[in-house]
Amino acid sequence: MTEELRLSRYKGCLLGGAVGDALGYPVEFLGETSIFYQYTEQGIRELSEAGNPARISDDTQMTLFAAEGIMMGDVRTAYLEWLGTQGDTSHMDTKHPKTRLFREPRLHAMRAPGNTCMSALIRGGGSMKEPLNHSKGCGTVMRAAPSGLACGVAGEKGDAAVYRNAVSDAAITHGSPMAWCSANALAQMVHEIIRNRPERDYRLEDVVTMKKITAGPALTAVADEAAEKLELAVSLALDPSVGDLDGIHMLGEGWVADEALYIAVFCAVRYQDDFAAAIRAAVNHRGDSDSTGAVCGNLLGAWLGEKAVREAYDLNDLELADVIEDTAERLYRFAAEQNRPRHEEGI
Repeated sequence: MTEELRLSRYKGCLLGGAVGDALGYPVEFLGETSIFYQYTEQGIRELSEAGNPARISDDTQMTLFAAEGIMMGDVRTAYLEWLGTQGDTSHMDTKHPKTRLFREPRLHAMRAPGNTCMSALIRGGGSMKEPLNHSKGCGTVMRAAPSGLACGVAGEKGDAAVYRNAVSDAAITHGSPMAWCSANALAQMVHEIIRNRPERDYRLEDVVTMKKITAGPALTAVADEAAEKLELAVSLALDPSVGDLDGIHMLGEGWVADEALYIAVFCAVRYQDDFAAAIRAAVNHRGDSDSTGAVCGNLLGAWLGEKAVREAYDLNDLELADVIEDTAERLYRFAAEQNRPRHEEGI
């Protein structure tokens, strides 16, 4: 893979996630009858229908802060500064913020932030050893893509690093191993696409059904369950007799992390060559539309690259598209720096 193409995957992943988030945000709390009444029988389809510009939610906000935290080596502090953008600055130094994102006024907006994330961060955040709750809400998987992008190492060493990043990140706000498992699964899929198997000489379902994406000592109790449900999501996606909504309803509503992942995978695999179709399927349902749209967009954006995202949607209609693209470029350079041989650094 050329470096230009790899960078395109990074941009596609973060921009794609933001598109899915923004398209799903207006319909997040609507039932299907209301969605199809308000936006016609095809549901919401274009960013221009989601606002001027189409607004991102807390999903993309936290994803950006996750990326920033990884690059500065302190995800917890980055999230506490995201909390600051939501009005609680008691855990940070507002005069000397650690993240550049806190200085972006457009990020100082409350977009239905998750109660679990907010309450955990107000308490300073938890860890795998000292969880603050038992929640498996989707607030982990919705922000997990940067953990897959940031590791510049391919192979088993890279997989282990992705696992550590994704699971420790998730544990800051959520205490359920399934929430950790779901975050790890998405991060591993993104890393597999970007680093381990960069040439698209395979099908997206091949990435999804690899058992190792749910591996790890902290996830033993839930790994098999998650793997079975991911296989079900793929099976439903490849079955032409199963309608989009029927398949989604069989997988859940997306309010919890694993269901959000399964729905996103179902839509991404079914429409793996059509970004717009995948996102529309991922958001036009009665569940957590912005999160399922965001996760689907992360996965398929990494798979198809930036060009496919831009051809599907006019990013001039997307709030903070410039900041999202810049973050993707910086994360790409961060990962590339990790791959530099040590002798190049004079060591």
